[in-house]
Amino acid sequence: LQGVIQALPYLAELGVNCLWLSPLGPAESYHRYDQTSFTDIDPILGDLATMRQLVAAAHARGLRLILDYVPSHASWQMPAFLAAQADQKAPSASWFIFEQWPDKYRSFLGIIPQLVSLNTNDPGLRRFLIDSARYWLCDVGFDGLRLDHSIGHGLDFWVQFCTELETVKPAVALFGEATDTPENLQRQAGRLQGVLDFPLAEALRLTFGLGRWGVTELAGFLRSHFALMTAGPGLVGFFDNHDMDRLLFLAENDSRRLRLAALALLTLPGPITLYYGTEIGLSQPASKAAGGFGGDHVVRGDMVWDPAGWDQPLLTFFRDLIALRRQSAALRRGHWSLRQLDDERQLLVYEMVHRAEKLAIWFNLGDEPVNGPDKSPLLTTTGDWTGALPPLSGAVFGQDSG
Repeated sequence: LQGVIQALPYLAELGVNCLWLSPLGPAESYHRYDQTSFTDIDPILGDLATMRQLVAAAHARGLRLILDYVPSHASWQMPAFLAAQADQKAPSASWFIFEQWPDKYRSFLGIIPQLVSLNTNDPGLRRFLIDSARYWLCDVGFDGLRLDHSIGHGLDFWVQFCTELETVKPAVALFGEATDTPENLQRQAGRLQGVLDFPLAEALRLTFGLGRWGVTELAGFLRSHFALMTAGPGLVGFFDNHDMDRLLFLAENDSRRLRLAALALLTLPGPITLYYGTEIGLSQPASKAAGGFGGDHVVRGDMVWDPAGWDQPLLTFFRDLIALRRQSAALRRGHWSLRQLDDERQLLVYEMVHRAEKLAIWFNLGDEPVNGPDKSPLLTTTGDWTGALPPLSGAVFGQDSG
């Protein structure tokens, strides 16, 4: 936690306004999704006093803090679970689902016994989970929660969970990890404020990471996706995270493709998340799949803090793009519309409009340069600009000047 405090100036200079922290509780694993406590901090990370220093320092810089909260499972070494195994009549026995007490029980994905599934239909467990979340928000000072594996709970649980937390902290941000189809994500409306936009992530990875989609496929996805999700929960965009190969690795470390993915992500409406190190060109040595089940560690390498190891032009690009997004209401919450689609030249142009502000975002995924607009000011570009977009490049243009 002290290291995070020391990194706050870097994050503020990058331009982000929120920091999402992985689970903090004591655990057997390095990732801590198998916590033994829902309110303690692993001593390896620091203590409560340091956590409160981090909250205060982050808030002083205008940074909000999101905690990765895990309401779906816990460690098999959690005292409440050990008590349930020791006594079927223990108060916590109903927090878990035993198929054959004491050793046959429901676990995460049905294959990880170290991650014991939690029975969120149990009133006592619900109270425990809500009170624990309230502690982090109200007592420690977190501004919101990223809710791990949120798709695995019923509507009534999330309604109670969110309603109670919104009552005690009205400005709280609550968004879930819901890995599902756009149609099923739409059904999360009324459950959660927002969900991580996995369909968008897949579209960006197919287009800019793997190169399997062209502009026609991407435009078709964006048109249908935003139309469908109008009535759904809020969408939190991203293109990679701690559970999947980094997009730069998928793109065979071609930073032009990473820049294009970032251009798309940061010019689409709604909040977005960036995985640490993306902005400096952090990649990975091998595919997550090469490590088999549990190969996530290859996508969770250490952050590089030595500037000598940074892709400085890439970092400058991210800083400029983030600054543009923060200045533009059209990019943060505007209306998306398709302006031009040329499959032969692999040219895609869409507009983001909010009130009087109108921006045009251009993508050239083809092999030849494409002339840009004559009378529109260039606001940012992924590559060199000489009046034309080079192959594998993009740009944002402002309102036509006449």
